[in-house]
Amino acid sequence: MLVRFTLNNYLSFGEKKEFDMLPNVEIDSHREHCYKLGEIELLKISAIYGANAAGKSNLISALSDFKMMVESGKLMQRPEKCMSKFTSSSSQSIEFSVEFIVGQELFTYKIVFDELQILQEELLTGKEGKTVFIRELNDLGVSKLSIDSVVNASEHLRLLFKVINSSLLSKRKLALTLMAELKEDGDSFLDLTRKAHSWFSNCLEVISPQSKPQLLPHYFDLNNGLKEYTKELLQSLNMGISDVFTEKTPIAKFFGEDNEADQDEIISQLRGSENQVIPLINKTNNQAIAYIEGDEVFIKVLKTRHDTIDMQKEFDLDEESDGTNRILDFIPAFHDIAFHPKVFVIDEIERSIHPLLIRALLDQFVSSNSTKGQLIFSTHESYLLTPELLRKDELWFVEKDISGNSDLYSLNDFDISEIPNLRDGYFEGRYGAIPFLGSFNRKFNKPN
Repeated sequence: MLVRFTLNNYLSFGEKKEFDMLPNVEIDSHREHCYKLGEIELLKISAIYGANAAGKSNLISALSDFKMMVESGKLMQRPEKCMSKFTSSSSQSIEFSVEFIVGQELFTYKIVFDELQILQEELLTGKEGKTVFIRELNDLGVSKLSIDSVVNASEHLRLLFKVINSSLLSKRKLALTLMAELKEDGDSFLDLTRKAHSWFSNCLEVISPQSKPQLLPHYFDLNNGLKEYTKELLQSLNMGISDVFTEKTPIAKFFGEDNEADQDEIISQLRGSENQVIPLINKTNNQAIAYIEGDEVFIKVLKTRHDTIDMQKEFDLDEESDGTNRILDFIPAFHDIAFHPKVFVIDEIERSIHPLLIRALLDQFVSSNSTKGQLIFSTHESYLLTPELLRKDELWFVEKDISGNSDLYSLNDFDISEIPNLRDGYFEGRYGAIPFLGSFNRKFNKPN
């Protein structure tokens, strides 16, 4: 679970800002929206509102970049491109810090870096913030990694640290990833680094407006629970779809004789893949995969079935609406957070989807007492701004200040005990984070 995320000097966020999933203990409504994890209580959902170019996507991009760096084990390319141009300070470094829970264990992981190297990196554990490891520059400007007393470091581990410091720890490599990948079993220190690393790789997922789930037809057939969840969800949304299923076709038949070059390229990629299954990106308009079964190569696609009073018809996904395809893109995410402790962060959740449908999806998630994960999303959709759906501590706003910096704050910061009409209050500017529209007086002359 995500507890809080802090960023500084990243894109439009020139000053340090913090986002959190901590509930207001004084709010009694929608108690089913909260998880109790040991001594910590967390919200299961948060919505982020703001005008265009206010910084909503930049906040989500920061989490995505943080995840990408931890997974790859190295700094992003050209960090200077991501440094804020609006900061009033002389800082030439970016700072990311995230607090999260794996199982019942609380971690805080922080990284500070500039265009050349990692300046600081640390992993803490527990509410007291005990240091697992810390990495800083010494007086000579060289990275130095040290262990704290939170673990009983063996002589073998201390020797390993000497090797890391002298040979393995480069300026742009993350120590967390390096240590999580070490093949040392049964070491309590390395177990902590693996747990922390696993949150980024296995628990945090970021979905951009252009994102599509990879290998969906493959997982659809492997996971009968996902298949049934998809069918029941689409039927409950009353979209005219009675079923979603996969269809497999030999590759030669699927592409035809005139596309041998595409077939050869796909087969070559398949032979070199670990699991002998690959997504077909930009090769079809469908959710499609190529895979090897026996000695033969097949293409598998998702299709829908529509039932009417007197007939049954099958459709390819490129024959369905953009809204239907977008909902299908989200279904793996909603299935995961329904049954697994994962965190999904979605930018522009309402894109191409009718407000009633997206509200129904969110309502199903927040009202269930059996869900396991968290959902954070940005949106412009005012239809979701209602206390019947969201608590005030689940609503966040982003707006630009007069210096161009993005400000980030929660509706929980406002002293309002009741919200008779939250949507009207938002459009009236009571909470900020709306566009300030100037006059547009350009005269259009009629053609001669």
